[in-house]
Amino acid sequence: MNSVQNVKEGFLQVSPLHSIYYATFGNPHGVPLLCFHGGPGGDFKIKYSLLADQDKYYTILFNQRGCGKSVPGGNLKDNTPEAAVTDAKKLLDFLQITRCYVTGFSYGSSLAMLFAIKNPTVVEALFLSSVFVPNNFDNRFYGENAKNKSPLGYKAFISTIKCTNSADLLHKITVSTKEEQEKIIRAFIDWEIQLFKGRDTVQYSYPTTIDQALVDSKRILLHYAANDYFGLRNSLLDNLSILDKKPIMIVHGDSDYLTPITTAYELQEKLPQIKIFPVINGGHVGSRVTQKLYEVINCYLENQK
Repeated sequence: MNSVQNVKEGFLQVSPLHSIYYATFGNPHGVPLLCFHGGPGGDFKIKYSLLADQDKYYTILFNQRGCGKSVPGGNLKDNTPEAAVTDAKKLLDFLQITRCYVTGFSYGSSLAMLFAIKNPTVVEALFLSSVFVPNNFDNRFYGENAKNKSPLGYKAFISTIKCTNSADLLHKITVSTKEEQEKIIRAFIDWEIQLFKGRDTVQYSYPTTIDQALVDSKRILLHYAANDYFGLRNSLLDNLSILDKKPIMIVHGDSDYLTPITTAYELQEKLPQIKIFPVINGGHVGSRVTQKLYEVINCYLENQK
């Protein structure tokens, strides 16, 4: 592969309020690869996206509303899954791209599927990892299932945040002092990392500082969870037939707690063309899952010759 080429970056106004930050890399004449980052409230990671063959792919990254460099940062108004996929189509139109491959990680996999459902003639293939279809997030994060996953970690988390649902936690973060916010966010991240882990030895990075961008990212996540992801589950499951025969590859850690690999197999029952690539002992995130995803992406293009 050649060294990375930063082809274009900038902001695209997608509503009177929101402008999304985007960046493209690789070969402008290559196969467009549209990437949906995770979260909600996440950010794209260039170092991972660049695992796509830079000679053959034109990688398109963007921050969803309120995320990363998009402005206004952390804003919850008109911040929904439907808005994210509409923004992605506006970005493709702006870049004059009519056909593409699409990839998405975790919550981004939901957006990737929704984008393909809304734009079936645009999407040639889907590459998903840690596939996520919203289903009672609060129970998996605060409930008995979470408590059983890590009793000591759960006790430390709940004793710090002093609530057991996303709506209350969002309110608490919003009205807390900066010092209280930092304690809550650190406890939140500690707990996330424990839930992310599989049975492998992958290490997860911990932020050295709790800045406003990090607080905003968690507020967006809680905003979605508190609103049951704005009906995203039904939007996906009620319309999966639109993706019938669409090439779909799923990479998934087989010990992922937050988004169990059973979700991938349930989707495969509805869409038999789905190919699943389990990552043995893999958790929700980590280099092994990501590297396998881009291995699949690169191999797929090679096999199309």
